[in-house]
Amino acid sequence: MTATKAFVDTNILVYSVDQRDLRKQEMAQSLLRKLSLAGNGVISAQITQEFSVTLISKLRYTPSQVREFCAGLSDLEFVAPTFQTTITALRIMERWQLSFWDSLLFAAAKDADCQILYTEDLSHGQVIEGIRIINPFLP
Repeated sequence: MTATKAFVDTNILVYSVDQRDLRKQEMAQSLLRKLSLAGNGVISAQITQEFSVTLISKLRYTPSQVREFCAGLSDLEFVAPTFQTTITALRIMERWQLSFWDSLLFAAAKDADCQILYTEDLSHGQVIEGIRIINPFLP
């Protein structure tokens, strides 16, 4: 039996390096370690791009520091968007009334056959397109 694949949203990655909330930092680091060891964590191009921009613009990391953080994510599966990913995102957007960027997360997660989306930005427990949203920071 294969492990349940889990897509990781940008905010989880940001918290893993953001020292302003040590509780969330430890929880995010623990989740990423668990997914890396199990080999069932997934990120996309959109996630690494948003992560990089956030670290540089909001947390004031240098590009070389961000490059090292990104290199540390190499144990996670990386899914690259295709033309069909965009088409799927637009369908999800229309059906679920989500933003395009949130819809693109679900489309990428579907591309990778994920069953879970870890994020704090959407409704915990909701299932969209067969993918359960889990906020790992809830008690």
